[in-house]
Amino acid sequence: MAQLTRTDGRKIRKRREDLRMTIAQVVAKLAEHGTPRHRDHIYRIETSSKQPSVELLDALEQLLEVERGAFAPDPPKRRRRATAEPVGGGRA
Repeated sequence: MAQLTRTDGRKIRKRREDLRMTIAQVVAKLAEHGTPRHRDHIYRIETSSKQPSVELLDALEQLLEVERGAFAPDPPKRRRRATAEPVGGGRA
């Protein structure tokens, strides 16, 4: 079974759109380079409902001309702690 890797599909879609490529064009280029996939598969990756294999991610990074790891999810944002103030500002 292929190893999957966590990605942020929105980053993949944005880069594809920045390059003015359609999903059909991405699928055709992947097939040319020996990594055939169906357009629905790429769509599911871009909507983050499916994660790509390491092989497919490598092919997408090359095809979309980005550095390795460019499609990794951003780290979670740190939540600010709520300060405990008495109701009414604490003054009488």
